[in-house]
Amino acid sequence: MDRATTYLWVPAYVSAVLETDHHRLPARISEVEAAIRTRLAQEPGPDENELEAIRHVQRALPGLIL
Repeated sequence: MDRATTYLWVPAYVSAVLETDHHRLPARISEVEAAIRTRLAQEPGPDENELEAIRHVQRALPGLIL
C-alpha cells in the first residue's frame, strides 16, 4: 500500500485496533467486516494491493479478541 493511499475501510479497522473496551470490541470488529463487505461489492472492485491488505486484516481480526 502506498503511504498516500487510505482505503475506505481502514478507519473502522483502526478503531477496532485501538478499542480498549473489550465489551465494545465485537461491535468494532463487525463494523470492519461490514466496511470490507461494502468495499468488495463496489465497482470498480479493489485492486490487488487492496485485496492483499483486506486479506491481512481478515487474518488479524480474530487476534483482537484474545
